[in-house]
Amino acid sequence: MRLSDPQHLRQRKKAETRERIHKVGLQLFNRQGFAETTIAQIAAEADVAPRTVFQHYPTKDDIVFGDVEGALQAFDAGLKSRPPGVTVIEAVRAWLDQVAVGWLEPDTEVQVRLVAEVPSVAARKSQILERFREPLTAAIATDLDRPTDDLAVQLSGWVAIGGLLQIEALVSDRIRMDGTMPSTSQIDAVLRQVERFIRSGVGAVDHERP
Repeated sequence: MRLSDPQHLRQRKKAETRERIHKVGLQLFNRQGFAETTIAQIAAEADVAPRTVFQHYPTKDDIVFGDVEGALQAFDAGLKSRPPGVTVIEAVRAWLDQVAVGWLEPDTEVQVRLVAEVPSVAARKSQILERFREPLTAAIATDLDRPTDDLAVQLSGWVAIGGLLQIEALVSDRIRMDGTMPSTSQIDAVLRQVERFIRSGVGAVDHERP
């Protein structure tokens, strides 16, 4: 047995607890409403102490989105470790395959609805999107060999985020309609449109440069 095994086991248990709190929280939010659900109720259903909930999620809003830090770390690592020739959007596609939980999951429909209904959850989602946009923009800047504050780079970052939101909405709609997830081809079609739009948009911005 490796010396690192106990630490690995602790990390795995923490991840399992974090995911259980997330799932239980979404179930309660869906069943009885966000405002009506308390941290104490979530803790009781998840079989943990209330302080454990706060150790994993500083606010009730954070519970809605699950392990954002883990998803963001994988996202950033995937963008930075791209082999030559792999575009930003291709790396995003690989991340979606790798990190289904945290962005695309069966509870996405509940998350999307809570963002639409609860102002504080919507505000938290905006903060999360900005954290994802930063590594996206940096990666796009690298590919275009431009500074991150370049207009074409900034616009491309927002377009890529818009593509992720479109995929999220697609997942939510399909789950609400028949309980299934979109096909791989449907997700790929959105990302191809994003990539084409970014290419044409960069060309349009360059055309307008003095």
